[in-house]
Amino acid sequence: MTLPFVSIVIASFNSERWIADCLRSLENQDYPKDRYEIIVVDSSTDRTGEIARRFNGVKLVRVEGYHIAPEKRNIGIRLARGELIAFIDSDAFADRKWLRNLVRPFADPEVGVVGGPNLTPRDADFREKVSGYLLGSSISSSAMSVRYRASEKPFFEADERHLISCNMAIRRVSLEKVGAFREDMPACEENELCNRIGRIGYKMIYTVDAIVWHRRRPIFWPIIKRVYEYGRGRGIFSRTYPRSIKLVYLLPSVFTIGLLASPIVLFVRELLWPLVAVMLLYAALALYLGLGVALAERDPSYLLVIPIVLLPYHISYGLGFLRGLTIRLERHPPVVPIS
Repeated sequence: MTLPFVSIVIASFNSERWIADCLRSLENQDYPKDRYEIIVVDSSTDRTGEIARRFNGVKLVRVEGYHIAPEKRNIGIRLARGELIAFIDSDAFADRKWLRNLVRPFADPEVGVVGGPNLTPRDADFREKVSGYLLGSSISSSAMSVRYRASEKPFFEADERHLISCNMAIRRVSLEKVGAFREDMPACEENELCNRIGRIGYKMIYTVDAIVWHRRRPIFWPIIKRVYEYGRGRGIFSRTYPRSIKLVYLLPSVFTIGLLASPIVLFVRELLWPLVAVMLLYAALALYLGLGVALAERDPSYLLVIPIVLLPYHISYGLGFLRGLTIRLERHPPVVPIS
């Protein structure tokens, strides 16, 4: 059977430290070289584009000025020749069998999207590993945590919560039916797109064998800022699709509002003990997460650091979610056609 032709699209910005690792991993794929292409859409102000040009067969597209990742991915989609379009981030690198394993589920014509985990690189430092453990824990990231770790289920029919654009492939015909990425979302644009694809009847698949390693934003401020963007994107998504709202999305916002209101609660005796009980439960969960990581890493530092970072992590997501529910969207059209 002839393998499908795949276009791999990379949206890059100031990735001179990592782009060579990314492209080298794609060059070395266990997939016929004549059955895939690599498109880098770059708006960097550093040497990212210069490094990318050194790789034979890479199509480099330069865009000037500030462009967010969905815009650049949409440019790549319009240039792509593949019947499948895969995405990986410029600060990620792929397992040698990534593309073959990512493509395999598309043998079922009802499958529209396939994704897998993005794991913390083995050479990550302490600050990056803390971020990786927070992203990959159900305590801190709920159902979305499966994106950042190897799932206990090796293969399952997923929904948009389980997939992420740094490790994803989409059937081109599905994009022709629903349009490409929304360009007015700072994050979660891939989840909004997957939701549209799912609504017209295509299946989404998570396969644990399609592995990429993704550089983490380290603690403290870089990961907190990114989590705020995730929350803002999820808020925009929830406003667009109210029926998608789940209690777990609201909990960080409710928790944050409760913290802000706690000085008032202190004067209401009936509410004091429930507040104390909630805070004790939260502290217990934070310590449980920290202890589990400390034992896995054999490093007691995680027991101290993870509970400290978990609170601003959740507050940041909660504030971002509230912002996403109220922000005015006027910078870009909501959906970009690909043809």
